[in-house]
Amino acid sequence: MSKVICDVCGTTYPETSVSCPICGCAKNTTTQTAADSAPQADSGAGYTYVKGGRFSKSNVRKRSKGEKNYSRGSSNQKPEQEKTNIGLIVVVMILLLAIVAVLIYIGVRVFTPDTPQPSGTSQSTLPSSTGTSEPETVPCTGIDLDDETITLSAEGSAWLLNVKAEPADTTDKMTFASSNDLVATVSPSGNIKAIGPGEAVITITCGQIVKECRVICTFGDATQPTTNPTDPTVNIPADFVLKLNREDFTMSNEGEKWTLYTETNGVKASDITWTVDDPAVATVENGRVTAVNYGDTQVHATIGDQTVSCWVRVRFHAATEGEGEEEGEKLKLNKTDVTIKVDETFTLTLTNSEGVKMNVEFTANEEGYVTIDGGRITGAKGTADLDNKYVIVSATYEDVTYSCKVRVTEPKTEE
Repeated sequence: MSKVICDVCGTTYPETSVSCPICGCAKNTTTQTAADSAPQADSGAGYTYVKGGRFSKSNVRKRSKGEKNYSRGSSNQKPEQEKTNIGLIVVVMILLLAIVAVLIYIGVRVFTPDTPQPSGTSQSTLPSSTGTSEPETVPCTGIDLDDETITLSAEGSAWLLNVKAEPADTTDKMTFASSNDLVATVSPSGNIKAIGPGEAVITITCGQIVKECRVICTFGDATQPTTNPTDPTVNIPADFVLKLNREDFTMSNEGEKWTLYTETNGVKASDITWTVDDPAVATVENGRVTAVNYGDTQVHATIGDQTVSCWVRVRFHAATEGEGEEEGEKLKLNKTDVTIKVDETFTLTLTNSEGVKMNVEFTANEEGYVTIDGGRITGAKGTADLDNKYVIVSATYEDVTYSCKVRVTEPKTEE
């Protein structure tokens, strides 16, 4: 007997029954019989009936293997479409970023001013064929001075020095200085003005060249005795010869003293009359000379019919109240004018305001008159045959030259 499978519940029952004994569903004319071994495909429904009924899970429509006939617009195409859209977005973003970067670069180059180079930095550039060099230095080789001695007869009278440097294009500057401002002053242009009676020396300096002009002011009384005249009761030995231990010497420090005479044949310094031409430069008492202020003067010693003289050169400016502070900041040469004898030695030193000695080399503008060993200067030959009667010993430190006049005297021969 043939059996029928219920389309609803999947129950097998005899073919002779009108309906399913379990669910009561009427038999369908297309109902599959249990004897059918091969599944029958429903082309309309797209699924196959199996045991368990139409609504069994096994009868749910399944996609056939290898089936790729998707309908247009199906959701199965969404992943591939999304990948395509993301790629386009990435490309567009990259292009937009490149355009923005180009615009920013153009804006910076066009609207931002060039930054000035900081001071103190250097740029390497090719050497210019027309580069400028340092100005050439032309040293002074001589001074042409018309007047070596000037006499002024009235207070306040003036005299303009006629002086020229050689060569005319020298780069050295010419300077003027007075040895005694109480007698005569001189301006930076060489204009001399009479101040008081006495003598002064105007020094003209141009580089290493030095010239002097003597100024004599004849108004007033320039000579003042500093001690009483010789006592007429003093007995002078017949063989006594008045001599001083110096004929020319220099003092470089304020208050410095020097004794010119040593007792001889019982004649004391107090037995001699001592006078000085300019007490503003130096004073003398019983042969003892005291420096006062910058300048040159002569000290005279007289006894009986004998008179001898000595040049005194003071080479410092006496400090007044409120002055002298700025000088300490400069370098200083310990001596600027020295008078020595042949074979006599003195030492030159250049120091700063703290007294620290500078390492410099000293040289002389004339050879053969002094010997130099470091800072030790020794007289070798008298300078009386020179036009200026002295040599200049100098040293240069940081482009500044410091000079000292050195007079060398030779001992007199006994007649």
